Amino acid sequence: PVSVVPIDSGWNMFAGYCRWLAHQWLGRDKILARVFDASPDEMQTLALIENLQRKDLDPLEEASGLRHMIEQEGSTPSQLSKSLGKSESWIRNRLAILHWPEHFIQALIEKFLAYGALEEFLKIEDIEYRDYLFKIACENGVTVAVARSWASTWQATHIPTPADNLPSTSPSVDHAPLIQRLVCWGCGEAQAPVDITYEPLCTKCISTVGGK
Repeated sequence: PVSVVPIDSGWNMFAGYCRWLAHQWLGRDKILARVFDASPDEMQTLALIENLQRKDLDPLEEASGLRHMIEQEGSTPSQLSKSLGKSESWIRNRLAILHWPEHFIQALIEKFLAYGALEEFLKIEDIEYRDYLFKIACENGVTVAVARSWASTWQATHIPTPADNLPSTSPSVDHAPLIQRLVCWGCGEAQAPVDITYEPLCTKCISTVGGK
């Protein structure tokens, strides 16, 4: 149905205009409508909610609409969650897009990469390496699953060691040198680089594969 409010001369439609045009094109002179008793500000809010529930909006358009409702209407993520039938985490994840790096937002606008793939790249905290993968992905294309795999591999190879958690400014602590860890593709355990072969499997898994 379309959404309307009563006015002196009839009805003012504030949502569902495309559906109304489609009915006209089909030669129909009647359309199901929901009637609201709303002020102009309330009409704008209802229209935004209607638009945000459409299936053809991209994530950036959704984020912009949500920000408008928060800034102009004073809505909270919790209220938006109830109004839109979405989880609060979905609301917050969409709003986070507005704080993405500019080249990530541009890739989303130009549809170079999917929202899910960009979200996975942002899990990589090494900005230089992340942008290197981003460039490869834009040039060659990448699925969300592949982006998730890249992000997971980076996270797995950057397992914090006990020395990572020591306060760096404490004068009373003797810091042990940080030990780089790599993940064996066979057993999934973090190993010192000397125990990782070029396969990349640790020496224990190489022995098992080789039957030694």
